[in-house]
Amino acid sequence: MKKNKKIIKTICFIAILLVITTITISPCFGASPEKVAVFPFTMNSKDDLTFLQKGLFSMLASRLTNPGKVVVLDRETVDAAFITAQEQASTKGTLNVSKARILGSNLGVDYILFGSMTHFGDSFSIDGSMVDVTGKKPTLSFFEQSNSLGDAIPLVNTFAEDINQKIFNRGIKKRAQARPDEPRSPKAFQDTDSQGSYYQDGSSFLNAKGQKSKPFRKRFRIADILTCIATGDLDNDGQIEVVTATDNEIKILQPKGNLLTEKRKVEHNSNLEIIALDIADINKNGFPEIFVTALSVHRRNINSFVVEYDGSKGYKIIAKNEPYYYRVLETINHDKVLFAQKKELAPFNKKINRMRWENNQYIIDEKIKMPCNVSLLALAKGTIGDKALPEYVLFNESGFLTIVSEAGNIEWKSKERQGGSKHFFVLPNSEWGSPNENKVYLQPRLRFYDKDKDGEDELFVIHNIEMNSILDRYKKFVKGNIEIHSWNGIALYPISRTRNVQGWISDFTIADTDNDGVDELLVSVVESEETSIVTGSNRSYIISYDMQ
Repeated sequence: MKKNKKIIKTICFIAILLVITTITISPCFGASPEKVAVFPFTMNSKDDLTFLQKGLFSMLASRLTNPGKVVVLDRETVDAAFITAQEQASTKGTLNVSKARILGSNLGVDYILFGSMTHFGDSFSIDGSMVDVTGKKPTLSFFEQSNSLGDAIPLVNTFAEDINQKIFNRGIKKRAQARPDEPRSPKAFQDTDSQGSYYQDGSSFLNAKGQKSKPFRKRFRIADILTCIATGDLDNDGQIEVVTATDNEIKILQPKGNLLTEKRKVEHNSNLEIIALDIADINKNGFPEIFVTALSVHRRNINSFVVEYDGSKGYKIIAKNEPYYYRVLETINHDKVLFAQKKELAPFNKKINRMRWENNQYIIDEKIKMPCNVSLLALAKGTIGDKALPEYVLFNESGFLTIVSEAGNIEWKSKERQGGSKHFFVLPNSEWGSPNENKVYLQPRLRFYDKDKDGEDELFVIHNIEMNSILDRYKKFVKGNIEIHSWNGIALYPISRTRNVQGWISDFTIADTDNDGVDELLVSVVESEETSIVTGSNRSYIISYDMQ
């Protein structure tokens, strides 16, 4: 009997313990995540820091989000709420704690984060307030300061970490503290090549610390100027061909060992100046077309054409006398889409159109939204960093990298010129070949590519360096390289580049031309003018870097 009583007491004790444990723990399992709305920070600066204001939301959202515990409202919802707030007497004007609580209640969130960023001279600071919408907890203020705008990202990291610790009782993973886009020191990349050593095997990519990476191979040379380059399996035989052009000749090259050798020439009107090539099977017949952007000999008109393999070792022109600049861009699913820009008085003035094949011709499918003065030849489309939606990146006519949303809004612009090309268009009403000739120089190709296979694309950018940038009427490049840019949360910034080459880079492409399973970066390089004078002729090369 005593034994049974003891068992009953033990069972009761365990039952009571289970009840207490359930009461204590179950609310944690059922608790919904806390919601935070980050409102646009006020920018106090004589400079335009819109790009930093937009980037700040993305950085704070990613650092405060904690799956299952903390949710940050998307920017579109917050922006819409802010616009609505300016239309109501109780919330219009500068945001403060009382207005934040009203907005938070309307949005159904637990916390509102708002504040300001100040840039004055060399000083940079971020000042914020985290408001508990219910008013049960006191508003907490956060402040960080630095003596350099370049410390913006480390400052935001510390700022977010303070919020996580004091509000949500958690730490955050330290992020790479890359600096935003500022004028770079000449020592940002240490190039230790001696003069002329570029052609020797063993040259390499350089990262931001000047460390070596991968060697290149010299694949092709010609006593002429290579104006552009593209790659594709033209005859559908499983082998990638390399297509390149001089001013008035198209060459189809094929790999032979480590070299590229001429497979075929494509005949066409020799009174044209070819400035761009792209390859894609837009008409879906199994043989990719070569889209050739060409100018008239006086460079005042566009006279482009399209070439395709005829199925029996030859090539035919399937469209000619086309008044378009052509560029093939890839979607985020790596589908290739043809875009075209019609000739106007100046190369940058006409709308850009998505094209499709219908009734044996290329017709306009849809106009895309772009700011004024955008050249299709210097346009790429892809996802920037961890952003979900694809955006356009372009060189404007002055050589500044620019990010444009699909709605056509400028989201960011670089502070340094890059790009650079000797391709130009002559404006009407100017005498060709005379000192009064009015040239408009075209910017080169941009390309997205996931170099390190981490799921985020990098941007490949040509950077040709002029001897004297003041003389815009006549471009003279002394060296060039291809920079690889990444998004650091507020700006595109270079993470590595190829070693400088003498002369200038006319174009590049990325493909696996030797069928070894590794893509290569192929670059067409035109020798410097000084070298051409010594040798008595122009010379160009195609070099390649393995992208593994």
